Amino acid sequence: MFSTDSITGLLLDAAGQDPARIEEVFKAHSHSKGPLYIGLARATESLKERFHALSEDFKKAKADHRKLQEQSTSSIKELDSLRKSEKRCAEDVAILDKKLKHKKVLLDHAEALSGLGFDIEQLTKLRNLLSQIAASEGVKSQEAIALFFDEVDLFENIFS
Repeated sequence: MFSTDSITGLLLDAAGQDPARIEEVFKAHSHSKGPLYIGLARATESLKERFHALSEDFKKAKADHRKLQEQSTSSIKELDSLRKSEKRCAEDVAILDKKLKHKKVLLDHAEALSGLGFDIEQLTKLRNLLSQIAASEGVKSQEAIALFFDEVDLFENIFS
């Protein structure tokens, strides 16, 4: 004779492995209706508790999933923002590098002219004069100044 606990165990095992075995348990223990029905009630209660526990775990997992999705979305937006910022910084660095090269060229030209005896005041007057000449000829002042310095370099190379 089987006890109620063993019948409960058999029913739970059958439900967890092969639900078709539940019918076999019923047939095998049909002669002892009391223990079978009590075992069935206990197995049902146990399955109900397991179901509620799994349901709670599922709700928690679903909430965690939602939280991770929100964090992922936020991280993607932050990454996009950082990439845009990186691009702007790279553009700024390129602009500053170009300006720095231009300033170096100006310093080199100023140094070459100071070697010819020009001071800052004379260099300023020369720049203004070259800009006026360029404007009257329809040339950009930067191009006129660059052309002048090319001529100075040529002059310097000829006489040095």
